[in-house]
Amino acid sequence: MAISGKTSSVFPFSKKNRGLSLDIDLLPCAVGLWSKDRRHCVLNSAARKLIQLSDEYLRADPDAWLKHIHAQDRPVFLAAWKRLRDGRKTESCDYRFSPNGDGNFLWVREVSVAQQDAPGEVPWIISSYENKEIIKEGAGNSANVQSIISGLLHNVRNHLQTLRMGLDCLDRLPAQPEDVQRLVVGVEHVLTLLRQLSDYFFPPEAKFLIEDAGMVFEDVVRHMESALQRKKVRLSFEPRNALPPLRIDVLQFRRALERIIELACALLPEGGELKIETGTKEASGRLFIELRIVAFSPGGVSFDGNELFRPFLRVNGYDLGLNMVIADQIIRRHEGKIVFQREDPTRGAFSILLEAISADSELLPTVPLGA
Repeated sequence: MAISGKTSSVFPFSKKNRGLSLDIDLLPCAVGLWSKDRRHCVLNSAARKLIQLSDEYLRADPDAWLKHIHAQDRPVFLAAWKRLRDGRKTESCDYRFSPNGDGNFLWVREVSVAQQDAPGEVPWIISSYENKEIIKEGAGNSANVQSIISGLLHNVRNHLQTLRMGLDCLDRLPAQPEDVQRLVVGVEHVLTLLRQLSDYFFPPEAKFLIEDAGMVFEDVVRHMESALQRKKVRLSFEPRNALPPLRIDVLQFRRALERIIELACALLPEGGELKIETGTKEASGRLFIELRIVAFSPGGVSFDGNELFRPFLRVNGYDLGLNMVIADQIIRRHEGKIVFQREDPTRGAFSILLEAISADSELLPTVPLGA
């Protein structure tokens, strides 16, 4: 499958290439052939129809494709292509792409395969593109529906909070009817659920920055330590070694980590120990940070890991609502994953795996992220 040709200012392969014996215009899916520096490309007819950009336009400006990607998604795209240039054979990423730059975005899934470099061959990458869905930002029926649902949640929460304030006044009376206490608990539960629904369907825009991973983890531990002590759960933080930086949204990542710790605490209804361990591991030439939250109780830890992301999960009488669904959503937005493993009858561990970056990472694009 080698593509041969002399390096020149003209792209050294065409849509119909003798080495491949394949006219990519015959492929039903959207496909593009790229040089590794993205200075040259050839798209097939399906890709041109999907992306609505010409080969000539893309060749004239190496950053042209990047300029049409949503500013929030550019770091994900750039990180994927950096891994391909660094030697990874396959890579995939999802991002929003605006063909006309008019606020209408396609959700594109790009799957790329790098050609093995060999003497006399031109390095190249073949990418396929799939339109996942169309998102119209700031206009159209989709935006109207989102606005209606968001407004509904907001208004219901406001009315419930007013009701909650009235119940607080009744709650301060010397004699507290049981019905009032039950109403207070019920209103609090509904308010929590509405907040979770809002967080899940309308998550805040992520603001990714390069952060010190160790300091972020330690800050969460300090924040939750006293609350867990009241539940007879001892929380400790044991970093194994210095950690490389992470590209994360600190506020969202903290919320996800706090939700996971709350579930781990729910596994210890009689109290116990939560130990947070950190370390690094390598896989497929990539460096990852592993964060382990280990729950230990002499009375035993019982939990089915297959239930981890089930909505409205209830563990030992503790109603988690959408907490773990939202935590999983946030971690996946950071290109990470969460798993649970019961290590022995008294111990279970949640493991979060996140790809680390180097301090001199080439994540910053030539186009400003805010553009």
